[in-house]
Amino acid sequence: MLTVIIKAANGCNLACSYCSVGEKIGCRRADGPRMAELFRYACRAAAARGEPALHVILHGGEPTLVDPAAYRLAIDGAKAEFPDLDMRISMQSNGLSLGADMLALIRGYGIHMGISLDGPQEIHDSQRLSAEGEPTYRRVVQNLERLEQAGVRASCLMVLTRPALDEGYAYLTFFEERGIHLKINPLLPCGGALAHPELALRPGDYASYLIGLYEYVLEQDIRVSVAPIDPILYAIVHGQRIRECSFQEECSRRFLCLDDLGNIYPCGKCSDMDRFRLGTIWTTPPGALADSPILRALAARRGERLPSACRSCRFVRLCHGGCSAQAAMDGEVGAAPALCADYRMLFAYFHGEGLARLKRELERQRAGLLCKIGG
Repeated sequence: MLTVIIKAANGCNLACSYCSVGEKIGCRRADGPRMAELFRYACRAAAARGEPALHVILHGGEPTLVDPAAYRLAIDGAKAEFPDLDMRISMQSNGLSLGADMLALIRGYGIHMGISLDGPQEIHDSQRLSAEGEPTYRRVVQNLERLEQAGVRASCLMVLTRPALDEGYAYLTFFEERGIHLKINPLLPCGGALAHPELALRPGDYASYLIGLYEYVLEQDIRVSVAPIDPILYAIVHGQRIRECSFQEECSRRFLCLDDLGNIYPCGKCSDMDRFRLGTIWTTPPGALADSPILRALAARRGERLPSACRSCRFVRLCHGGCSAQAAMDGEVGAAPALCADYRMLFAYFHGEGLARLKRELERQRAGLLCKIGG
């Protein structure tokens, strides 16, 4: 399945201290005709690759700033023109503003929502302020509740920063009680984060935090799904690939990103790096993308031109050289990504002590069930 990230707005109604884009003046929003062009190109790209399914992720900036009518025009037009294409739609939002029209759009088209929520309220409100400088945690939680009441599936995205390292894991009960999947991403050294060294993670912080979280979940018997722990552990247990884009060997053939100006990039992480621009939706036919030198270079980096540091790593079959966009943030595409040490630490843990802990927990649960059955 092809995944196309559509960045239909380049602005936001938050002023996050670590914004990956940094400060921008003004906000461009795609109107109905432009949205229709972006959706049509995404569908044509899927058809050119012989894909029966297309996953569209509405992103930004903040995608809820776009007029819901523009989304309706684009989605209805794409479905009418490509009736045999299985189109699935997601939206990654800060969750601050969900008007009645936007909520109706989300519910009516079965859009899966990803909402940014940085764990504990104190941490979230210290980092994710509104454009007016107000805390946003309570408003985001209220909108999560509105989505739940409307029958809309939602997951949450947390950006891990240094202050959160000392806050513990008690906040996980919020996600357990609501059955919300949580993904935890590390703060990357780019955009606004460069002006806030107090938020920066040190090498090993991300891995140590996730390992501590995993052990806390087992010890407290908390029923919560957390990425990237779940996909990493699942892949190790079943001998499969990790189902996360950062680890996918074929990421350059499975993802595209389109911005509100019609520019084409390999993925969302590359969209603010002009050297990765593949062309525009008007000048670059979808069938010509396979011949792009940029995409060929990205594919080679995870194949025959694997970074030298990765070739001798015993975990290379799990990460395939890691995220090329992250590597490019620190230097050249051929370099090892910034999080290489953290992921090696995670892989080693889940191949050893982490897997052993899981087995002990499963044996404990099995013994408890047998006792109940036996009376």
